[in-house]
Amino acid sequence: STKGELVPDDVTIRIWEDHMAKQVEAGNYKPDSDVLILDGLPRTVKQAEILDDKIEVVKVLALVAPDESALIQRLKNRAEASGRPDDADENVIANRLKVYHAETKPVLDHYDVGDVAEIDAMGTPTEVLKRVADAVIAAS
Repeated sequence: STKGELVPDDVTIRIWEDHMAKQVEAGNYKPDSDVLILDGLPRTVKQAEILDDKIEVVKVLALVAPDESALIQRLKNRAEASGRPDDADENVIANRLKVYHAETKPVLDHYDVGDVAEIDAMGTPTEVLKRVADAVIAAS
């Protein structure tokens, strides 16, 4: 949201399920043979628990940014480049980080430590994409 808060868990999962059903119906996703990469889901432990019954998790990729000041600057730059004034508001950014630490970071503890790969999220988009691709390849 524009305040940096998360959408309620049941709404998030319902939107995801509806989207996935449409992808299956359209033939864009074949659950028996295709690999599914989720980006931004689950964001809470409750979402992870709900998804446990719906998907088999092969690997969790956790993009980490140890330098929060660099992360804050990245959000401000994105705000400027994409015209998203909510990203430029330091109060909203601070709230997003607070929500992340309180609700999203604990999701990593939901999974076995061997199922989580930490990826350095700092660098150019191409560098980070390569790290993600390498982790996906290693997991398959």
